Amino acid sequence: MTNDLDTLATALNARIDDELKASPWLAQWRPAVGITPTLSDAELITLAVMSALLGYVSERRWLRRVGRDFGHLFPYVPQQSGYNKRLHAAFSLLTSMIRIVARDTSLWSDDVWLVDSTPVGCGCSRETAKRSDLAGWAQYGEQLSNVVDRRTSQQAAGSRQQAAGSRQQAVVVKVLARRLSPGRGRSDQGGILACMAEPIDPSFADAELTAFIEAVRQDPGPSARAVGAAELRRAQRLRAEARPPGPEIDHVEDLTVGSAAVGARLYRPSAAFRPLVVFLHGGMWTIGDLESHDRACRRLALRTGTAVLSVDFRRAPEHPWPAAVDDCVDAIRWAAAGGGSGVGIGGPTVVMGDSSGGNLAALACLRLRDEEGPLPAAQILVYPNTDLTLSCPSARSKATGWGLTADDVAWGAEQWVPDPSRRADPGVSPLYAADLGGLPPAVVVTAEHDPLRDEGDAYAARLAAADVPVQHRCEAGMVHGFLTLDTLSPAAAEAGERVFADVADLLDHVR
Repeated sequence: MTNDLDTLATALNARIDDELKASPWLAQWRPAVGITPTLSDAELITLAVMSALLGYVSERRWLRRVGRDFGHLFPYVPQQSGYNKRLHAAFSLLTSMIRIVARDTSLWSDDVWLVDSTPVGCGCSRETAKRSDLAGWAQYGEQLSNVVDRRTSQQAAGSRQQAAGSRQQAVVVKVLARRLSPGRGRSDQGGILACMAEPIDPSFADAELTAFIEAVRQDPGPSARAVGAAELRRAQRLRAEARPPGPEIDHVEDLTVGSAAVGARLYRPSAAFRPLVVFLHGGMWTIGDLESHDRACRRLALRTGTAVLSVDFRRAPEHPWPAAVDDCVDAIRWAAAGGGSGVGIGGPTVVMGDSSGGNLAALACLRLRDEEGPLPAAQILVYPNTDLTLSCPSARSKATGWGLTADDVAWGAEQWVPDPSRRADPGVSPLYAADLGGLPPAVVVTAEHDPLRDEGDAYAARLAAADVPVQHRCEAGMVHGFLTLDTLSPAAAEAGERVFADVADLLDHVR
């Protein structure tokens, strides 16, 4: 039953998120609350609607149980009292939000609401509500809530009440399974599961990637949260050692750069002076190093004809934010100030990162802009983290079963930024920056089957809206981490080659 409830919550969240974006009336709600969210508005309303479906008609009961019942879907359900104001506001809007669900489903048929297996008349039909539009749905929702409230208040205390709650959950799931119509696109308004737009068996870019994901689904292994950073790093080192070595490069040198003597590795495809790509590796801010991305950096240097400086920045949990950003900014300043002239670097410097490294690249650009430079000539962000609150829809619709799990990302964010109230700060989540103007030209590449897809797409859209030149695409049929999956999947290798071609083209324009 839990999986069915999870599916419903995911579907509800995506549908409500669309409604929030499209409706001027709903958009007025957030400013009235006035608290910077950890949860998105869509998540809060989803929790409110789910709570009503499951009989949490008492606000106090809802606040007490929502984290327990839905924390696995929304890992940032806040516990601090400061957020109760937002939760209260979401609950108070519940009767109006019910119209969203009711309009797209036959869960409420005619004038009957199922409560604990019992049909109960509510005195207002869906047809009446449709004719009355918003006011009608609000009235309908209020009457439905009153019915649930009356019915729930009649339940006996203690074990009988708990048993009734379990039966009510079962009824909700049964009704949904029978009456919701899956399999339609998001543009079809006929069913709430239509909002998912995430096929259960999607087409991957090639057979090798399909086999890889099927193997991961059959044996996902322990979570990052269960294993911890030390064991994750050990396992990653073993994978890197087992991987075929990258192509030969004319010159590879380990060195230290910047005022803080940050470790780095320099790749030069020839003795000639070359532009420089400062590369920031991914790894949830906790793993990843010079070895994990050595093959990718060699391919990048050869394909683009540029020097590549891979930065061995400090990692969490030993070194939480802002240590990694400090190191990356230090490396960019070193290159821009001519520190690389003695090792054959000449021409423009660009910054590139994948996953959490894309997050660091974006944050470095924002800090250097605010501190008046020197800015990189361009930024290349490959499936980047831009929202540490994981509030975008793909963080739910692609949460598990696609290689990277949303909970692993959440764990990494917790290690790097232990204070949950800071994770919506633009200093760690660039998507929340008030102004993205004046940033370098960007290439943003996301993957279709990636929990981070929507936040990367959203950041590209915000850059473009701020008049930053942006080249953006979402790689169809691809998963997170494709830059380091080239030996596993020819399609992943081709996707990486397209990114390298983007870098080369961008360098041609900024020289």
